[in-house]
Amino acid sequence: MMTDKSPYDRRPYLKAIPPSGRIRERLRKLDHEIRQLQILLELASELERASNADAPDQEVTCE
Repeated sequence: MMTDKSPYDRRPYLKAIPPSGRIRERLRKLDHEIRQLQILLELASELERASNADAPDQEVTCE
């Protein structure tokens, strides 16, 4: 999933921050965390779909 593009090419808002700024470093870390969370969300969705596909149809009854 690695690409040869730098994070600054993919995230234009990083270019607006001076290269030596602490804000840019914090944005870079937050951007990385966001990407990790997006991957986890995709995996959770796939897992949920797979578990729903394997489960037999069950009727819900109220008493």
